[in-house]
Amino acid sequence: MTATAPAPRLDDLAYITSETAATHETAAILDFVTRWLEHHDYHHALSCLNLLRDLKGQQKREDGLTPAILHELSQSCYTIALADSGYTLPDTEALLCLNFTHDLGEEFGVSREGLLNHWRQDQTLSGCNIHQGWLESLSTQFSRMAKKMNNVSLFPLAGNPTKTDHEQYFYAMMADPVTAMAKFLDRIHNMATMIGVKSIPKQREYLKETVTLRDILFLAAQTWPQYKPALLTMNKIVTTQILFTNRYLDIVDPENRRPLPFVALPRLHRMKPLPPGLDPLQITQARALTCIAWARAYQKPAPSTP
Repeated sequence: MTATAPAPRLDDLAYITSETAATHETAAILDFVTRWLEHHDYHHALSCLNLLRDLKGQQKREDGLTPAILHELSQSCYTIALADSGYTLPDTEALLCLNFTHDLGEEFGVSREGLLNHWRQDQTLSGCNIHQGWLESLSTQFSRMAKKMNNVSLFPLAGNPTKTDHEQYFYAMMADPVTAMAKFLDRIHNMATMIGVKSIPKQREYLKETVTLRDILFLAAQTWPQYKPALLTMNKIVTTQILFTNRYLDIVDPENRRPLPFVALPRLHRMKPLPPGLDPLQITQARALTCIAWARAYQKPAPSTP
């Protein structure tokens, strides 16, 4: 760990007070995450971040304004918040690696072997004393999360006819706590940013799927009790998103109201606050309130981005 400089803190980004500000300050967020990784000597995570930067470059999200890389940077900030809050995590660097790479298989055709080759060719890793077993384990976790590459599944499903493909995929995340947490963090960010982008029917479908994911990953807290505080904190966040999003959808689309299965709020453990512009609950609320105001003003749902 670097001792010559103080550890970067999320407080350094406190001036990012809205999602719009985060969009404009993506470079500052990237700089913070980079410095945090360097401070903790997470060289492989930094290598994954550099790979992400090389592939996504200047790409934008559906709105044509938001840098695509903000999706992964936001998730890494969630991981950093958990780590800096003192939670026991299974492997912080591996979790960060998955924050950065989990979509690269589906979006860019990066395979498990491709990720290993990237690390072998990265000259900045030449002096790192990392056990080969750790790299093999991490690349397997990457494959488990990657879903598919060029429309070919990277992780064969169990073929259980009683479960949908999505349910089988979610259960696959239960294979180890790193993928369980990484999937949870990805879903938290997707829940925060889907409002105003996905159509109302797709939002309802995604909400229903998230309830299933939450129920499945709730079991992770029982499977790995040593990580229970962190898992329950993430559970609290996504559960609050579920309840808030369901209420928002009932307001803007009252004709298609759907009862929500009973969802209990787990206890929220102490976690360092995220900058408002990166906080998933504040983003969910702000987007929902904007769309509710639109619906009430024009008597119809806000238009979604194609």
